[in-house]
Amino acid sequence: MKFCRKELFRNILTHWKYNLLIFLELAACVLMVFVVLYNLNILTSRSSSYISGISDKRYYSMEIEEGSTSFIRESKQLQSQISKIVSTIETYPKWKAYSYAGNSFGLPYDEFGEKVVPEIFEEGYESGKLNTGNPNLQVLKAYSFTPQVFSSFDMKISEGRLFNEDDYILKESEGESTSVILGAAYKDYFKVGDTIHGWGNTKDMKLHVVGFLEEGTLFSSPEFVNMITLDRYIIYPMHSKMIMLDHSETVYPGASALLWMGNIVVSDMSVDVQKEINAITNTYGFPGIKCTQWGGTYMESTENVSQRNIILLSGLALLLCCLAAVSLTHVLSRKAEKNMRSYAVYLISGISPREIIISILMEALLYAALAVLPAVWLSLIQFKTMVVPLYKLLLISLPIVLVSVIPAVRLIAKINLDQLARRKSE
Repeated sequence: MKFCRKELFRNILTHWKYNLLIFLELAACVLMVFVVLYNLNILTSRSSSYISGISDKRYYSMEIEEGSTSFIRESKQLQSQISKIVSTIETYPKWKAYSYAGNSFGLPYDEFGEKVVPEIFEEGYESGKLNTGNPNLQVLKAYSFTPQVFSSFDMKISEGRLFNEDDYILKESEGESTSVILGAAYKDYFKVGDTIHGWGNTKDMKLHVVGFLEEGTLFSSPEFVNMITLDRYIIYPMHSKMIMLDHSETVYPGASALLWMGNIVVSDMSVDVQKEINAITNTYGFPGIKCTQWGGTYMESTENVSQRNIILLSGLALLLCCLAAVSLTHVLSRKAEKNMRSYAVYLISGISPREIIISILMEALLYAALAVLPAVWLSLIQFKTMVVPLYKLLLISLPIVLVSVIPAVRLIAKINLDQLARRKSE
């Protein structure tokens, strides 16, 4: 074994140019397949969520027909009907109504002036960052959801709990304080029960973490061109009211948001949503509410495009691995040929071919292990965790080097000392 270690170090130092080429080729293969596996994991998670909770539903957005808004504002009688219409839509048995609103939260830097979470959290899963006038705040993307959003998109909790009824009610006695559910990516920085102090709605605010969403939880809306995951989002309850210090109640703006930003999800494909909405508004003599279906076509097309991209990337990765195996076979064979005289000396000195082959295999395994380091570094720097398990990365590099080393091993096993001696004498 002592010989194998010495031979390993000798080969590394003597043929460093070959070794650098081997490392770069293997690392490129591992990085390519790492990208494929990472995208494949996301696609699998999204597909599962899409198929189980989204693909069999129809989604509609609601808005008051153009020109009626100002008319409603001028009519106290129509305004008095709004809460009744909202209540009827919310409790209608043929669909599930929900509402949401974009939100944000300003997270102060820590005591050392460093960001608490990586900068990528400021981007959510949409393009661009939210603006802030305070350079010492990370502005994190968030949503406010009514209770029905979670079931409409089949959202599940991996730790903690969903919001309960009390979470949707603010209390003046508790100040600016609310329960929140965090996306899965926040697990590395917070835990259930934590209180996060920051800045929300132009006021100091306290967030009480009550749960974490499952990784890859999907959400979409008419404003998006595709579905997004909520892994880097903060989820607020859309508060319905506030209980004041004198025990009176103030209706919160979110309570009537359904009428202006409302959405409906229907599981029964036979339901004529627009006809049913017209019946409701006619009952109260209210102007028409337009229902527009969204999501179905582009959700499916997003899945199809993603699957084609994965097939393309998989093909490219397989081709690169094959080319790397062929190239490494040539390089390792050339190294073995250059070492033939040294191997002949070893054999004459009593070293067996088996020990020489073991040293070659040890060297190959070393390159296989080193080749995963760039992918590991990228994963830890970019995502702060191993998004693709280490063993999967090794399963990429190991087969390549083991296949590539076969010709070199066969060459060593067939060494003929007489022929080498004649060659040397010539």
